[in-house]
Amino acid sequence: MASLEKRPHGFRVVFMFRGEKHARSLQTKDPKQAKSTLARMEDTLRRIELGTLQVPDGADIATFLLSDGILAAKPRNEKPITLTQIFDEYFANLPAGANEATTIDGMRLHQRHLERLLGAEFHVQRLTVSDLQGFIEKRSKEKGIRGNVTATTIKKALVTFRTIWRWGMMTDRLRRRLANADLVRRIARMTAWTPLTPMEDFRSASVLLRSTSAAIQRLAPDRLRTLFHDRRIALTSYAGGIVRLAMPNVPLTTHEAGMLIQALALVQPQASGRQSVEALSA
Repeated sequence: MASLEKRPHGFRVVFMFRGEKHARSLQTKDPKQAKSTLARMEDTLRRIELGTLQVPDGADIATFLLSDGILAAKPRNEKPITLTQIFDEYFANLPAGANEATTIDGMRLHQRHLERLLGAEFHVQRLTVSDLQGFIEKRSKEKGIRGNVTATTIKKALVTFRTIWRWGMMTDRLRRRLANADLVRRIARMTAWTPLTPMEDFRSASVLLRSTSAAIQRLAPDRLRTLFHDRRIALTSYAGGIVRLAMPNVPLTTHEAGMLIQALALVQPQASGRQSVEALSA
């Protein structure tokens, strides 16, 4: 149904699906990890054959199988944010009365100069020191009310840009962390862990999960944390079978999602022949 191939840069899985041959790198050189991923993949293929799992239309089949039927497509490269977009979003989300009208007018003026010299379609995620230096040099050669534009005026423009940029990057990172949190909660439900959603989760974009296994709930927090760490999952554990996972600022890859699925499934013993807590703790 599926097989492993060892390549110079690690293992890849090769499989047939609906008459077509597919292959995908597993991004690991560890034979144990590769074999474990292969077993989960074959299990997902079996579920598709039995009709208990449906493949979404247009799904990337390798991604779908490697993620235990959770992800339908590989994580996409993030869409660039332009200078105009980040300014417009900042002002659209600015609370009424947060700034004086004259302050906003000044920021809008600096926006026009930044867009003119850097470009309205400038990708703010790619900002470099040389970009800012180029703006300073161009702006300093332009005429102001009394001679060339002063250093004070240029500094105000840079302060405005710094304010907008920091706000935009913080907002974008929060969105990505919340998207990751939503994915982890969906994964947890498939592996018999219960997501907890206290208000703190919405502020920190971390995820709390509770095991439904009475055996795991009895484990000491240090022991529970070790079980996950042995499977390369970093988290904080608490009494009662509760764990907290901090969400990264970048989208989870298919490989990372697969590792989490595997860890949650193994640390969560099932009645259908999965390893016992005692075996996992050995």
